[in-house]
Amino acid sequence: MTGSAIRNTENQMEAGDIDLAVAMRLEALKINRAIGSRMGVANDFGRLAALYILQGDLDRAEKMLTGAIDIERSLGRNDNLARYCADLARLHRSRGDLQRAETLYRQSIDFDLATCRRQMAAECYRDLAKIMEDRGDLAEAESLLLELVGIEESRREKKLLAQALGRLAAVRLRRGIPAQAEKVLERAEHLYRELEDAGGLAETLGHLGIVYFVQDRPDQAEFALTTALQLNIETGRNVHRADNYANLANLYWSQGYAREARACYAEALSLFRETGDSTKARRVLELLDGLQASHPDQ
Repeated sequence: MTGSAIRNTENQMEAGDIDLAVAMRLEALKINRAIGSRMGVANDFGRLAALYILQGDLDRAEKMLTGAIDIERSLGRNDNLARYCADLARLHRSRGDLQRAETLYRQSIDFDLATCRRQMAAECYRDLAKIMEDRGDLAEAESLLLELVGIEESRREKKLLAQALGRLAAVRLRRGIPAQAEKVLERAEHLYRELEDAGGLAETLGHLGIVYFVQDRPDQAEFALTTALQLNIETGRNVHRADNYANLANLYWSQGYAREARACYAEALSLFRETGDSTKARRVLELLDGLQASHPDQ
C-alpha cells in the first residue's frame, strides 16, 4: 500500500479507532524488534508516523519517520525510502521548516526517479515548486514545473498535464514572459476542451485573458475573460467569477470604458464579500475609489 493510500484510509478513522490502531501497531513493533526484523520495524515506524500525524503528535511522527529512513538507508530500499522522505518533507513543510522540507523532497525525487516511480516524483515536484513560488524563486519554480510537465507527458495524464501547464504559465506570467505563458496556456486549453472540463477550461481562459491584456490585445482579452465568466456562471464557481469581473474591469478601465469598468468592479466586490475574500474585496474597493476619482462624471 502506498503512502497516499495509507493516508486516505486512515483519514477516515475515528479518534477511538486511531488509538486502537496505534496500540496494535506498537504491539507489532515489539514483535518485529524481538525477532530482529528491521524491515518490519521500518514498516511499523512508517505506519505509526501516519497515525501520530492524525493524532496531531508531530514530534512522535517525526521520530518514527526519521527512524524508518535510517533503517531503509541501511537496507538500500529506495522505494520505501522515497516515501518516508516525502512524508517527512510534508511534515516539516506543515511546520514551516521549508529548508528541511526542500532537502527531503529533493532526496525523495532522486529515489523515485531511480526506481521509475513517476507518480510519487510528480507529487514531490508539485509540492517543491509551490515552496519555490512562495519563496519568490520563480526561476527554480519554473524549472521544477518543467520537470513535472515532462513526467505528466510521459504518463499521458491529460488532466494532470493541463494543471501542470497552468501552473507553469502562472509562474511565467509572474516572471514577465507572457508570450511563453501563452504557449503553455494554449496547450492546456486544448487538453481541457478534449476532456470537456468546464472548470479547467474556464480557469485557463481566465489566465489567457490576463496574458492578452498585458500584451495589449484587448479584443482577445475581453473574449477570453467573458467566455471564462460564462463558464464559471454555468458551473457556479463564484470565486473565479469574481476574478473574471475584476480582470474585465481592469481591461475596461484601461480602454477608457469607465461605466463598464465600474459595473464589473461592483460585481467583483459583491462576490468577493460573499465568498469571504476580504483582501481582494479591499483591493477592488480601492480600485473603485480610484476609478470614481478619475472619472467622476461617468
